[in-house]
Amino acid sequence: MAIVFSILSAVCFSAAALYQLVASKQQLASKNMKPTLLISLFQHGGWLIGLALDAIAVIFQIIALSSGSVVVVQPIIALGLVASVLAAPLFGVKRPDRASLLMAFAGTMGVALFVIGRPVQAGDHYRGGLTVIASILVLAVSVCVSLLPIRSESIKATLQAVGGALLVGYASVLERELGINFHRLGLVGSLTSKPVISLVAVGAVGLLVTQSAFQLGELHVVLPIFSVGEPIVALVGAKLILGERIFGNGIHAVGQVAGLTVALVALLVLAFRTLPSELEEGSRGGPETPHTGSV
Repeated sequence: MAIVFSILSAVCFSAAALYQLVASKQQLASKNMKPTLLISLFQHGGWLIGLALDAIAVIFQIIALSSGSVVVVQPIIALGLVASVLAAPLFGVKRPDRASLLMAFAGTMGVALFVIGRPVQAGDHYRGGLTVIASILVLAVSVCVSLLPIRSESIKATLQAVGGALLVGYASVLERELGINFHRLGLVGSLTSKPVISLVAVGAVGLLVTQSAFQLGELHVVLPIFSVGEPIVALVGAKLILGERIFGNGIHAVGQVAGLTVALVALLVLAFRTLPSELEEGSRGGPETPHTGSV
């Protein structure tokens, strides 16, 4: 059941990302990383469709995480990257070049290789005290990175995408905690637990950061950072907070390390291959210019 709902979640997340990307590009650059950006987006029909798909995806994700570990669920969700890249022309977004498609495919295949070699999880738990501390740290780092006063919109969007991946990846750990509490405490008990409070805070800030990255960034840079960076953050959180096993034994561990290496290399290539031209050209639009150009 975990794998099925992970795939459904991946499909919904990928479609939601494209709807939100198109809508965010139409907003004024001066609204970046400000609550007014979300206020404007809530008046955009396409963005609301994306938000609804996001909500459905989260429900599928929570269902998957209630029966499956983060080590299994999050890497599968990352495979939605290929669907997003291939479906981009249907949303009026310029199709990424062949090199970008190759890197996107390599990144997701690396994640898939990691999942194949995953260890058997005997069961997990979470350390409640770490949840609050980790939430504060994740929020602080993500906001600081996203608000750095950088002139280049490409670099700023890349940093915002990193901050968004950190928030969304950590949110999956909180969702797994929510699933564990649901089985232990029931619906009422789980909805009043610490993970829910942290999840609301992380989710709200994550929404602003991810939409800001969509507003300024290129599809073939921002989306891979979200799709590949998110499960890596989730895996680290799963190990530190949930005590999940990440690597298997012997040849399985070798395959997992190889998969992660491929995914990270593909991510770095996608993130930085367009930055030199951005540094030469400077900012693409004025402070009051909607970002409606192709990505």
